Amino acid sequence: MQVRPSSEQAENSLTSWSPYIVSIRATVSDLDSPLIPFVVLKHDPLPGFASQREGLQHKQKNDAEVIREIWNKPLTTLPCDQHFFLIAWSAFPGASPQVASIAGLTFGIATPGPHYRRWITTRAVGYRGEPVAWCEMVDMSSSQEEIIEILFTEKRMIRLLPGRASENKFRVA
Repeated sequence: MQVRPSSEQAENSLTSWSPYIVSIRATVSDLDSPLIPFVVLKHDPLPGFASQREGLQHKQKNDAEVIREIWNKPLTTLPCDQHFFLIAWSAFPGASPQVASIAGLTFGIATPGPHYRRWITTRAVGYRGEPVAWCEMVDMSSSQEEIIEILFTEKRMIRLLPGRASENKFRVA
């Protein structure tokens, strides 16, 4: 026989956590497409990506398609209803500069994931002919006092091909 906790016990066992509101926008131009697909992961994808990239044979390390496939692999484990996209109006030909500077997407993250962190991670996209991505950690360990704003910019992009990337570090949003 399964014993259910009383409502008072259940209430006392809940943490003081609540959903987070995140606003993202892209200000980068020169993308091959203004469409930036992304997901919200429960784990940091960078260590796995770096490990797999290091294990490649020399000629594969500069193969953009192989690198894209490795970066995108963790994203393929999520169902379609957990995939989203952002339009980078700054990369859209003929877009108004006023629209490009303010257009974005606001959404909620309903659960904090292990260790109260989530990673907003894009698929690999083309930037001036090379694969790049963005990945921003959202620290959800404290109560939210304001909307978390994340910018996908040239400075914050992760250049996925070896030798072209400075030491990319994820930043806490």
